[in-house]
Amino acid sequence: MTAAIAASTQMSGRGLRPYDPRRDMFALASLIEIGFPGRLEEAGERLIRGMRFFGRAGWLGAVLGRWVLPPAAFPYGYVWEQDGQVVGNASVLPVRGFPERWVMANVAVRPEYRGRGIARDLVRACLELARRRGGRKVILQVDFGNEAALALYRSQGFQTLSKRRTWRGDASRLKLPGAESGKVRPRLPQEWRQQWALARRLYPEGVIWPYPTSAALFRPLHLERLGRLEEPRNWIWVDDERILGSLTHRCGPTPGTLRLILVVEPAVRGRAESDLLAVALGGARTRAREYVLDYPLGQVEDLLRRMGWRPQRDLIWMGIDL
Repeated sequence: MTAAIAASTQMSGRGLRPYDPRRDMFALASLIEIGFPGRLEEAGERLIRGMRFFGRAGWLGAVLGRWVLPPAAFPYGYVWEQDGQVVGNASVLPVRGFPERWVMANVAVRPEYRGRGIARDLVRACLELARRRGGRKVILQVDFGNEAALALYRSQGFQTLSKRRTWRGDASRLKLPGAESGKVRPRLPQEWRQQWALARRLYPEGVIWPYPTSAALFRPLHLERLGRLEEPRNWIWVDDERILGSLTHRCGPTPGTLRLILVVEPAVRGRAESDLLAVALGGARTRAREYVLDYPLGQVEDLLRRMGWRPQRDLIWMGIDL
């Protein structure tokens, strides 16, 4: 497919070619800013600044940047060159630790060149590239309501996996509800497989982007196995000896944040979340200034708003099997 696209673009004077960080890093940073205005998080903004800095130095910057910049600055993928400039890009990267699972990102085209099929050809070329390199599934995120992007991805075979809302809460200002059911307690080390099974069944696509729901998220730490962990990081909501909900906290995406992984059986949604948050956060002794929570769109939103959580971004997870 890539060869056919390349041949047709060369004949029509358009340019699809592989991304080369030695010549394209600065242009890619500009495209990301143009394609995702106001939607970059702190980590994304740092990446853009770094790519601009090293991109100005050409091949030397690409060499030095390997030691400083994250892998997202050196993806596989393609750019579209036209009228002497890079006007489009699409990138793919394997998920660390899961070589058959790839992420597509940075699909962007300058506004004046949109509507010409450039994004479509870039996406097709990236899918073939991932397939050639052993990928079996490609996933991506798209903002809820971005109908043009949704139409593009659906036309290429992507299916919706889930719809998530990212919430943020100030650790010092959240209003924790009372835990009334008495069903929440710290998870025992030997119960981790049950917790993992619940999360894997409800969220096979994953609970933390872009990873699948892996055992590593729930497997006990060494000290926990020895019964000497002072502060629990997993809590469960148990009814009739069955784990119907759980909450796990992990280091967040930026310093000073704590990521919460909340998993609740649909039959007890609206009840278990309140108790889990009350017990886990009420007894947590962490230095986190802020909590981050990704949860299915439309679920327990009234509860989270009453507690003081702030909605940040609504995303649709999509995937395609290669």
